[in-house]
Amino acid sequence: MADFHEFTLEEARATLPHVRELVIDLREAWETHELLSREIHAHLGGRRFEALPAEEQGAIATHLPALSRLKERIRDRVAELEEIGCVIKGPGEGLVDYFARVDGRAIWLCWRLGEEDISYYHDFEEGFAGRRKIDFE
Repeated sequence: MADFHEFTLEEARATLPHVRELVIDLREAWETHELLSREIHAHLGGRRFEALPAEEQGAIATHLPALSRLKERIRDRVAELEEIGCVIKGPGEGLVDYFARVDGRAIWLCWRLGEEDISYYHDFEEGFAGRRKIDFE
């Protein structure tokens, strides 16, 4: 098992205001990056960049600095979330997990952007689909 920061429910909840801000920014950067990437790929139409006429290369090249800034912003937000100790499971969906233990059993405290509180968990080997309402506190 990887070495994760272990949270209590109270510790995880204390991080939530800052985590929420980071995840909002991460999701915005992620969605913009995905949109811009799709536009570039659509413009390429399966062709290699080098094979495009110069004016088409120029049109695509104007988007590359923005794409690079978005990638850096995504990396920075993920790094900040990792510094807090949580794990981003779905940047587009705003899914964040916190490693915890209940009665010695490894679990993930599970939060999704739009939820007011950390109210769900799932077993360590399960994903979002297996999450259950927290019944321990």
